Amino acid sequence: MQAIARKGLSNSLGRSLVARPAAMVPARAISTESMDSRQAMDLLNQQRAKRPSSPWHIYQPQLTSMSSIANRVTGTGLSVGKFLSHLSRRVPRLLGFAKGDELTPPLFWAIRAAFYGVFLGHVLAPAFGTTLDSASLVELFAALPGWFATSLKAAVAGATSYHTINGLRHLGWDMGYLLDLKTSYMAGYIVIGASVLSTAAIMALF
Repeated sequence: MQAIARKGLSNSLGRSLVARPAAMVPARAISTESMDSRQAMDLLNQQRAKRPSSPWHIYQPQLTSMSSIANRVTGTGLSVGKFLSHLSRRVPRLLGFAKGDELTPPLFWAIRAAFYGVFLGHVLAPAFGTTLDSASLVELFAALPGWFATSLKAAVAGATSYHTINGLRHLGWDMGYLLDLKTSYMAGYIVIGASVLSTAAIMALF
C-alpha cells in the first residue's frame, strides 16, 4: 500500500514538473515601462535597426544565390547598354544633326565628339601648363593595352551568353523542373560551363 502511495506521489510530482517546467528554472525579475504609441514605435524601430538588413549578413554565399545575383547584374548591364545604343541613334535626330531616317552611325558621332574634345584640349591645355598635340595623341593611343578591346568584347559576350543560358534554367524552374538542391546545383554548373564555351565561341567568331 505504501509502495502504491509512493508511486502515485512520484507520478503526480513528475506531471507537475512537466506541466510547470518554470518551477525548475530560476525566476528572473522583469521590469516593464508604460509607453505611448509614439514611444513604442521608436523602440520598435530601434530594435529593427539591430536586425540584419540583408541575407549577406546571415547566410554563406551559395551557387544558387550568386547565380541569381549574376543574372540580374548581366541583365541590367545589357539593358543599359541597349538603351544607350538606342539613345545614341536618337539624340542626333533630336538635336537636328540628322534628317528623316538617315541617321549617322553612333561610331561617327563618337569620333566627332572625340575631335571636338581634341580641339578643346589644344585650346585649353596651355592654360594648365601642358600640351596636347598630334604626337602626344599618337603616343597615347599607341600606349593603350591591346587587352582593352578584348576585355570589352569578352564582357559583352560573357554577359549575353550567361544571361541567355541562365534564362533557360529559370524557365525550367517556372515549369517545375530542377527545383531540388542536387539538380539545381547541377544545372548551375552546366550554365557556367556553357557560358564559358559560348563566350569563347563568340570571341573566336568576332
